[in-house]
Amino acid sequence: MPPYPFDDDLLSLRACVGLVRRFHQRIKAPIAATPQTLKCDPASALVFSERLMALSKELVGAANGTEDALLSRAAMAVEELGEWLAANGKLDLLKTADALGDRFYVLLGDAVATGIPLPEVFEAVHESNWSKLPLVTTACGKAFKGPDFKAPDLESLLAHYAALRTGDPDVSEHDRLDF
Repeated sequence: MPPYPFDDDLLSLRACVGLVRRFHQRIKAPIAATPQTLKCDPASALVFSERLMALSKELVGAANGTEDALLSRAAMAVEELGEWLAANGKLDLLKTADALGDRFYVLLGDAVATGIPLPEVFEAVHESNWSKLPLVTTACGKAFKGPDFKAPDLESLLAHYAALRTGDPDVSEHDRLDF
């Protein structure tokens, strides 16, 4: 059994968004009732978007095509983040939604490219986040780790999934993954 037993329904995308929404409620982070761009200074958003787009181009050059998988994936992630900033800065809801979807797609691609079981990692990180101090956040809204903070046990989770994929004789055929 995995170190973080999960229910397939719990880890649907819709359920994950619901879990993050509950965490936002807990730390008093923004929650929009309807689709909208984020409140921002449009000029600053566009300046930082341009910087990110320049960084993305630099990463593409450094990646030497797809020779360096990390820099290639970083270039994609930074480019999509730049597009998201620009869309918000221009108050363009349609492009904001598109860029958000692209950012998520790249993140899922990172999980596929690395073989990291993202649903289980998400669950472990979510449980860890609930051990942070409620209602105590940094200036930018990040929750503080208090004295009861418990880091996610990703080491045993990753070891378990490595065993599932490498044919560890102690893992039953039923428990093997096709991920």
